[in-house]
Amino acid sequence: MFNFKIMKKLISVFAIISALLLTGCAGSDGPALDGSVEGNTYSTSDFALEIPTDWEVISEFGEGYPENMIVAIRNNVKANSFISNMNVTYAEIEKGVDLGSYATQILDTHRSTLTNFREVGIEDLQITAAGDPASSVLNVFEGKRTPESQTLRFLQTYGYKANTVYVLTGMYNLSEEKFAREKVENTVRSFEIK
Repeated sequence: MFNFKIMKKLISVFAIISALLLTGCAGSDGPALDGSVEGNTYSTSDFALEIPTDWEVISEFGEGYPENMIVAIRNNVKANSFISNMNVTYAEIEKGVDLGSYATQILDTHRSTLTNFREVGIEDLQITAAGDPASSVLNVFEGKRTPESQTLRFLQTYGYKANTVYVLTGMYNLSEEKFAREKVENTVRSFEIK
């Protein structure tokens, strides 16, 4: 049976660390290291997403970053102490695990690890998987890494291929410029599983 307790710990670590994507990175492995950028699309053999052309793509990570992080995309405009960013992570799960249940478990982890957690909304989302429409979930929530830190908004969606779930998380400071917030939302909504 799928061990949600272990997955909760892994996901909570990735969420907190990914919110710290303010520094350079170097070296890691993952299932889709064949990523490339063509125009506004970041694509691997497993997934694709539309990204802002002026944002930085990071696919090599140093110590302290989760081993299951495949790619991070961050805003090149450093107007705030927090830089809007997105990342894709993966987890191996048992075949047949319900994606909605998995998303709920991850949301519960965020609820217990973020200070001042607030659920903003949950939306049924249609993504593309293997060229066909597929159901997913878009979780939108807010919270702080520490009581002293800024409140961040998180947008998180999921895609499933074979026995791997891919999690796309976008995050931004609530005081971020509207166009930057919209870029994060548009990228999260563009998530496609191949």
